[in-house]
Amino acid sequence: GVAVGINDKDALYNALMHFAAAIIIALVSSTIYFFATPLDEITQQIEARTEPTFLDVLIAIFGGIAGIVSIARKDISTTLPGVAIATALMPPLCVTGYGIANGSWDIATKSFYLFFLNSFFVAFTTYIVIRYLRFPQRKYTSKQDRRKNILIVSLVSLIMTIPSFLIFKKVFVRFQEKKKISTFINDYIGKYRIYLDDHQLLRLDDGSQRLILKVYGDSISKANTAYYESCLQKLDLQNTKVEIISTSE
Repeated sequence: GVAVGINDKDALYNALMHFAAAIIIALVSSTIYFFATPLDEITQQIEARTEPTFLDVLIAIFGGIAGIVSIARKDISTTLPGVAIATALMPPLCVTGYGIANGSWDIATKSFYLFFLNSFFVAFTTYIVIRYLRFPQRKYTSKQDRRKNILIVSLVSLIMTIPSFLIFKKVFVRFQEKKKISTFINDYIGKYRIYLDDHQLLRLDDGSQRLILKVYGDSISKANTAYYESCLQKLDLQNTKVEIISTSE
């Protein structure tokens, strides 16, 4: 983030080399750990790192702010950015190691997406602060050298930015879906939501979606399925079927 902010190609190269080394060390150590341990259950914490949310992005943003402010000031301990950035970057990277160790490439790729997303926002936030604080930019020996270095830095930034925004778009869409389902439960199931034990939105191979409602008793009746599906269409959740699973509890 600093290197891009001050147009320093050498600093960017060194940062990327250290970054790559850290990624490799974390992946190797976590993969060995999960390969050796008998603990192979997919916990809530592991599952959470395969579904990026806005909370993860916020953690990365504030981690980046903490990091660059701490580095820029002499009177603040560097422990703060270490903790802040570790909360954003290490958990998804360790989950990637879990996925590799257990042969689950779906978990490995999704958690690495989260790691990449968080890494980008840490760096991007750092860049914004660097430009806001007006750090002096690197002086070049010639205009040609300056243009060349800016081009290289811009190209690397672009390569990092495009996939990040594509991932962020996917996160935003899922966030909107969760918000619409929450509205559906509050507005259309209403007072009967106290009988709702759990719910889950499944994406099927044919591109359709299915909202599973696990309910207590028969207060939320299967006879209302068509009504609930029409309500979902009003909330712009198209091609979504409702399946009500009743329990005897």
